[in-house]
Amino acid sequence: MRAFVLSWGALLAVASARAIGAESLVPSAPAAWAPFHLAPVQFESRESKTDAGGAIFNRVAYFNEGKREVWLMNQSHTGSNAAEWDRLAIVVEQGRGGQPRRARFYQLEPGPLEWPTDLTRTRPARVACFMCHSNGPRLLRPKAGLPWSDQLRVLAWNSRIRGYGRVVSDPITSHQLATRRVRVASCMRCHNESGGRGELTAQLAPTISFMVREGLMPPMGGRITAGERRVLEHL
Repeated sequence: MRAFVLSWGALLAVASARAIGAESLVPSAPAAWAPFHLAPVQFESRESKTDAGGAIFNRVAYFNEGKREVWLMNQSHTGSNAAEWDRLAIVVEQGRGGQPRRARFYQLEPGPLEWPTDLTRTRPARVACFMCHSNGPRLLRPKAGLPWSDQLRVLAWNSRIRGYGRVVSDPITSHQLATRRVRVASCMRCHNESGGRGELTAQLAPTISFMVREGLMPPMGGRITAGERRVLEHL
């Protein structure tokens, strides 16, 4: 099924690229993933909300340089027609000698989703990346209503993210929430330091709450007990 998604997504992306004359946007990269550099996908997030409960809009692009993959995102907290969008980047580097991949997070000056870009032109983070990202890039979760062409691209990108396995990140904060581990057996089957998707910490409470409430976690075949649910509700 994974190969089917990637194949159809690639064909669609190539067709889109030819239609808009976008082949020149692709930097040197493995041919199998080159089509996915093209045409950013814009959507309202199903998961993320502003502090006041309003919609958050994302515009995402993906670039692959082989040993380094770059996820660029514009984000708006003030509507889909905002004059200025935040710009963020997650750079995922291939591990060496069997080590897991490493992710680095950047809040950049506002600008278009183009690569290469100057990663030294950063600004203070608007939000704390560590509140959502314990393990590098997360799956894209758009609200319903995307064109089918964008849905295919999101499926392909999410397949790529799932394929990363465990990803480690540079320390982002020394806050106590960043070090207090979630000791829930149902979660630790996958979220642990020996493999899987990396340990969960209390800083991720909003994300954990969303995933459990929406039935996205635990994954298919897993089960969370009433006692474990109470622990997660009081992180």
